[in-house]
Amino acid sequence: MAVVKASACPDLPHRAIEALIALIIAECEAITILCKAGPSSQSSIFNETIVSDEGLPAGAFVIVFAKLLDCGNLSESAQHDVYQAITKFSGPVFETLCLECPDFTSPSVIDPRPSLCEAWFLTMSSVAKTMQDNNGTKPLDDLLIKIVVDTCCAGIVLILNPSLEKDTLKREKEKKGMSMDGPQTLAIMSFLEEVFLCETRFLQYVAQELQQRLQGILPEQHQQDDNILCGMSILCAGLYRAASGGLPPWTLESTPSVFAALYQGCGNRNEAFRQVLEAATVVRISAEIHNPKGVSNSRLALAGRFFETMKEATRREFLQKAIEIADKDTADGWRRFKTVLKQAAGGKKKFTGLCQKPSPSSWECDRL
Repeated sequence: MAVVKASACPDLPHRAIEALIALIIAECEAITILCKAGPSSQSSIFNETIVSDEGLPAGAFVIVFAKLLDCGNLSESAQHDVYQAITKFSGPVFETLCLECPDFTSPSVIDPRPSLCEAWFLTMSSVAKTMQDNNGTKPLDDLLIKIVVDTCCAGIVLILNPSLEKDTLKREKEKKGMSMDGPQTLAIMSFLEEVFLCETRFLQYVAQELQQRLQGILPEQHQQDDNILCGMSILCAGLYRAASGGLPPWTLESTPSVFAALYQGCGNRNEAFRQVLEAATVVRISAEIHNPKGVSNSRLALAGRFFETMKEATRREFLQKAIEIADKDTADGWRRFKTVLKQAAGGKKKFTGLCQKPSPSSWECDRL
């Protein structure tokens, strides 16, 4: 990895790019084999001495592309090469992140999916930032747009996946995929914020894609609604659900900037923002589907149990406060939104048994 980084001056040679693609795909294949062997499987690669936080976390070859984009001095052709490379390994990464295998039981095995997830979403955040810088001045590759949209949808599905059960043992029993109690969740929230800050059309693309992917779990009346509003309600319900115990409590720290960006993604229009917030409080999982794919927990409200039992007066008060904050659109106001959402989502969570806010992973080779 150090040799590859050193070969960039600032553009990366085509041979180095092809090598990185091959290494990323091979890593995804190795992770897939590990997960398909089950939670009790062993690994001579993914352990604390090799591919781990103490060694070099999984996703190290993915993060190279983020660093290349973040350096800001790539030529136009080199930037295009980076985008094309990302499209080549995006499929294996998506499949790996969505593997349904809970935490490994062996203390010697390190789950490589969280750090791969973190690396992917950090890289896609860098891609989203370049899209913001582009500001519509140049045509964007359709395949690249699709990958950004797909990544956003994957982020929402990962947020919807954790159980909302109070009991720790029940939460563990319902767990389908990797743990979200780590820096990968910070990376997901950061990526969502960057996408919301892109042109409004990107958010519309995300909404349409979410509606298509999850329409099978929504009641018929929602399938007949406006596709964009329906998709936006799913997206916002995912953020509500995160605050309702779906994600670690420290995720709430991202709330002000994420919802401020969502407001901007709605064109800074109060009515559009209100429609999204309101629809997200009532969008529901179809009663006929007990175990919807991608959504852990059988409760009917997609936003979680607190929104399931919320009284109409409480819902109206929440929406009114949210719109007042959006109308002023100040940093102090959005910080207050965190408290407003926290109250609506049941207050402080003491039952989750989750860790403290983590530090980002380090993929620096020089420290090894």
